[in-house]
Amino acid sequence: MTNERPIDETKAFWNERAAQFYKNQQKGRDETPERVAHHLTIRGFLVDDSTVLDVGSGSGRYTIPFAQKALHVTALDVSDAMLDFLKKEAASRDVSNIATIESPWPTKEPLGSYDLVFAAMCPAVRSEASLRQMDDCASEAVVIARYNETTDSILQQLHEADREQLFEGDPHNDRKMIDDLEQIAKNDLDRVPHRHIIKEVRSERLPVEEAKARYARYEKKAPVIYEQLMALVDERTEDGIVPVQKRTELTLLYWEV
Repeated sequence: MTNERPIDETKAFWNERAAQFYKNQQKGRDETPERVAHHLTIRGFLVDDSTVLDVGSGSGRYTIPFAQKALHVTALDVSDAMLDFLKKEAASRDVSNIATIESPWPTKEPLGSYDLVFAAMCPAVRSEASLRQMDDCASEAVVIARYNETTDSILQQLHEADREQLFEGDPHNDRKMIDDLEQIAKNDLDRVPHRHIIKEVRSERLPVEEAKARYARYEKKAPVIYEQLMALVDERTEDGIVPVQKRTELTLLYWEV
């Protein structure tokens, strides 16, 4: 979902990851999407007669909760595989008020107007052009969700410098992105953006192999730190189970149009 590579390569990139995204979406107890939907309802952006455009919807992590509150939701994503999983999940939950558009963002597809235009962790939503099209499509509000922090009790045992090395370039640990998007909204779109932070802390008990697999992405990036993580997992393991406390902080950047 980024224009840094050709569209067919972007589509293939996300198609390859669609099954794992959907698997992750189905497991666990992530309450963040429901909490986001609840907050947007309180704000008056997501009510029973609302129309919503979910930009970079993926397999529907936010699309489904939104559709359960809104009149109609349109999910846009460059990946047809992601949209197929979204349709599967919507059918399994008897949600029928979702339409899909297979397209990159910004898009040349005719979109019309939506009360709420939303994007969560979408790599394509980072430029003036991408935000301007969101703004142009919205009749009431634009909301962008980005993770500032995603960490856990094992990662927190590392030295701060080691965590910074692991988190470098990680979109789930990127405080600067929200600052950059806010400046675009202010300076280029002449909007008045606001922030709302949603924090979640939850305890998990993971099989040791699942716990170790969680950190596999660090093996090539920082082999020495990765070995430290494996040792920390082993230290915490009891009867094949690893207790982990996960902490996330999500920022909603929003403005009215």
